Amino acid sequence: IAVRGSKRQKGIGTALGLQYLERARQQGMQEVVLRTDERNEASMALFRKLEFRDIPDSSDSRGKVYDPGPELQNRIYLRRDLTQ
Repeated sequence: IAVRGSKRQKGIGTALGLQYLERARQQGMQEVVLRTDERNEASMALFRKLEFRDIPDSSDSRGKVYDPGPELQNRIYLRRDLTQ
């Protein structure tokens, strides 16, 4: 989801995200997984608002699922359950 900077903070990202999640649910999907840069505060705030959660990973020292490799070390995977 991308919203032009001048159009942010107007609920557009939330509306797009909710519509996407509803369509995914209608198509029978049970979960949605996405990847974002955890340093992007706006992105993280939007996905938290849309009820995406960290995916636990006990094998990673940070306890969450990230992209491998040093160049993508801040790319985190988040999950949203659509069955509830």
